This record gives sequence, C-alpha cells and structure tokens, in this order.
Amino acid sequence: MDSETAFAGAGTSGFTGAERHSARGAPGPVGGRQACRAPAAPMPELGASRVPLPADSSSEPRPPFPSPEPLPGASFPEPLPGASFPEPRLGASFPDPRLGPGEMVRAEGLSKTFVLHLSGPAVLKALEDVSFSVRAGECLAVTGPSGSGKSSLLRCVYGNYLPTSGDVLVDDGANGAVSVARAGPRDILGLRLRTLGYVSQFLRVIPRVSALDVVAEPLEARGVPRDAARRRAAELLGRLNIPGRLQALPPATFSGGERQRVNLARCLVWPAPVLLLDEPTASLDPANERVVCELVREAKRRGAAVIGIFHGRDAWADVTDATCELRPPSCGAAVPPSGGREDR
Repeated sequence: MDSETAFAGAGTSGFTGAERHSARGAPGPVGGRQACRAPAAPMPELGASRVPLPADSSSEPRPPFPSPEPLPGASFPEPLPGASFPEPRLGASFPDPRLGPGEMVRAEGLSKTFVLHLSGPAVLKALEDVSFSVRAGECLAVTGPSGSGKSSLLRCVYGNYLPTSGDVLVDDGANGAVSVARAGPRDILGLRLRTLGYVSQFLRVIPRVSALDVVAEPLEARGVPRDAARRRAAELLGRLNIPGRLQALPPATFSGGERQRVNLARCLVWPAPVLLLDEPTASLDPANERVVCELVREAKRRGAAVIGIFHGRDAWADVTDATCELRPPSCGAAVPPSGGREDR
C-alpha cells in the first residue's frame, strides 16, 4: 500500500474519497506511471471491537492463583497495629551454619579498598581483615582513631559499600542468613526494609518536608496507617526534646543537634532487629545524650543487635557489651600502569 492509499484508509479527516481527491488535487506521475488511489475505507464506529470476543469469555470467573505456603515459623515484628512487612522470598536463603544461635551479624575477614584514579592511580585501604560477631540484645562499640575505617565498616554492613574481600552475614528472620557481599540489589533493599536500621552522621531528607513526616515515613513504608505513624513520630520526637512547634517545620531550619535527633528518631521509630549507629550523639549535649542512651537500652531489651561508633564516651560505658577496635590499615601502594580499574 502506497502513501496515498494509506492516507485514504486512515480516516483522519471528514472528507469522502472524492472530496479528498479534489481537495489535494489530481495525482501526478510517480516513477513514470500514474498514481492509483484506492477508495476510502469506511471508519469503524467508536467503541466497536474489531475482533469479536467469544460469547462465553466472561461467563465464568478465572480461579484465583494459589498463594504459596509460608515458611514454617516465619514471623516478622509489628511496630504498630496494622503494620506489614514484605513476605520472605521463598527459597532465597536458608539458615547459614556460620551464624550461631542468637547471632544477628557476623563479619569475617572484611576488607575494603578504593582506587583513586586521579592520583596515580593509587589504592586506598579503608578496612583490612576485620572480623566480629554481634548477638541479639548486644551492643558492639566500634572504636579507633580517625581514618581507621569505622564509618566504612557500618556502610559495608548496611550494603552501601561492597567489600573487596571477606563477607558480612545478617540474620534476616525467615529468610535466614543473608550474605551482604553476595546479595543482589533487591535483596539488599528487602534486608533494609525488614532488618537494618541506620543512623548516618548527617541527615539527608527531601527538602520542605516537616520533621514529623520525615520521622513517620519509615512506619508508613511498612504499612502503618498515617495517623498512627504520625502519633508515634510525635511521641518519639517529644522524648528527644523536639517540641511540637518545631515538628511541623522542615529539618533544614534546625540546628545541628536538632537535625541529629530527627535522624535518630527516624531510625528508632520502628523496631529494627539490627541498629547501625554512626556517631549518633556527636552533636548532642549531655542531657539529650542520656535520652539516646536510654532509647538504645530499650532497643537492646527487645532483642535488637546494635553496632555503634561512640568514641568511647563515658555515657555509653554501661550500654556497650563488647568492643571492636580498628587500626588504620597499612598505606596503599600505587597501582602499576598496567593495573587498570578494579573489577568492583
């Protein structure tokens, strides 16, 4: 079908075939021949079906697809009535023999290096052969001088950094032990939604969103009704000395200490089985630091495993149960000219 025939059959105007012919003028020669024009095809009525459906296609509803049976003993914590958590991916993982009874997090030979391609290139070692274990209800304090890789360690556990070598195992409830070093992006997101709570050194949230909504958002993401989530968020912000007149304002207008307390409330508002705290009280006065210590004690009493960077303050002495001391790794060497980029 040539372009003239396609135009005639498209039905895009109100002309008949003859009117369209006269409106566009007589066809000229195409390739030494006179162009032919096919008669216009009548337009189908709006809503008409081109292919008739079988008469009995909708007489009987299709049977529902059977739901998979849940794993025996599968259960997830409910932060508030009505909360829901993603179902475990059946067959994704099973209890790992390397995780002992009660163990929530285990790191084995964890190392992390960065390649600085604008400096040689050169290899910067952040972590080197770090191993530790944390059980439910325990608090592990990560200590060491500045630059020893404390924040990098937490980011490896949270899945922000991919370890160069070694592994991190996290107990994900009914999903069993999840290898953070080998898990895919969807598995990491599910692990964070079900198991991992993380307090970074700095609060990064959407601008112009009130502090109350910033803290309530993790509960809403887990199925808690909006009103219940906001009530819980307001209660926790009140405990952290963020008054109601500030809760309706965006955290960008707050002081450094107030932002840090909003950051803490956002993590502690739901009962995460594993808490990762990166200098949670660095910007707080002693009174607010004591409040945070009490909140962490409450998390331990409900069975949470806590890994935190506290810089050995006296206020945390009766909160921590064990210490993982890091030393600055050996200096990285320049990469040979033939080294190229690291695979990771």
